[in-house]
Amino acid sequence: MRPMYSAQRPQLPRRLGSLVSTFLLVLGQPTAWAEGPTRKVGIVTSISLDAASRSPLLKQFTDAVRASVPDQNITFEFRSAEGKNERYPQIILDLVRQRANVIWVGPIPAAVAAQQLGVTVPVVFQIGVNPVTLGLIKGLERPGTHMTGLYEESVDYPSRRIGLLKELVPQAKALGILWDAQTWGEEVGIEMARENELAAFAAGAQATVVPVRGPDDLQRAFSSLRQAQVDGILVAQSPAFFAQARLMAELASQAKIPTIYPTPNYAEAGGFASLGLDLEDAFRLEAGYIGRILKGTNPADMPVLRPERTVITVNAKAARELGIFIPPQIQARLID
Repeated sequence: MRPMYSAQRPQLPRRLGSLVSTFLLVLGQPTAWAEGPTRKVGIVTSISLDAASRSPLLKQFTDAVRASVPDQNITFEFRSAEGKNERYPQIILDLVRQRANVIWVGPIPAAVAAQQLGVTVPVVFQIGVNPVTLGLIKGLERPGTHMTGLYEESVDYPSRRIGLLKELVPQAKALGILWDAQTWGEEVGIEMARENELAAFAAGAQATVVPVRGPDDLQRAFSSLRQAQVDGILVAQSPAFFAQARLMAELASQAKIPTIYPTPNYAEAGGFASLGLDLEDAFRLEAGYIGRILKGTNPADMPVLRPERTVITVNAKAARELGIFIPPQIQARLID
């Protein structure tokens, strides 16, 4: 039986009135976005600034940005809301004041804040929800706004993740689906949950859909699925989940439930397995886009990127603890 939902509009950043007034004052000041050899790139991430400073992936990303414009001196301004979505409007304004030439955003609320504030600084995003649905751009082929970037979900990812789970756990008939009700809001989140639910039904499995309303709700969510005696869990795409990868891996391990995640960082944090875009490849593509914008290309004319490579990552230690054998035909990156 299908679960009942009550759709609401996405919960977007509030109290923007005074911030918009401040932003208009900022716009009134002269800019230097296209002047001089030194260019500034804002980086807005969902992980903590401490974690960002130690992230090999972000180091590769910033190196790739610099390599894309070797004749320019690039500096980076890192920002994080530390899990508090209401901070993103102020973060975006601060980067505008700092005269960022381009702003890269990972968290959806940061991209939404930039759109609501009417920011004209080019924004390059990496998001797991259709940016047209979110109202960030006019079309995937021609965004028509100051925003472009990478839409990291492929249309077949939900079914492929379920296929991977059933290949690793052939007896899996009852699946749990976790989706982020805090970041996306009910309307967008429910759409993502339904995609996973329909993929489960198509694979002949029953689905128990559980919304998660913040990091403090994760333990309840995993306990609920353990009580429902599901055979496996699918975690929907979410920047909030991304930032809680280690906690989610620990909760899944405690519940002793095989869990499939959308990106490799979860498996690297101790989670069982992931299927999704290759993050190194994604950051390489986005770095190239930032370089093109710094050279003068209009983001309105730059098609939204889609994943070029998919990677399966399996945490061998987690697999052993679950008593799961990894068949040789699964071409996965094994980590321990």
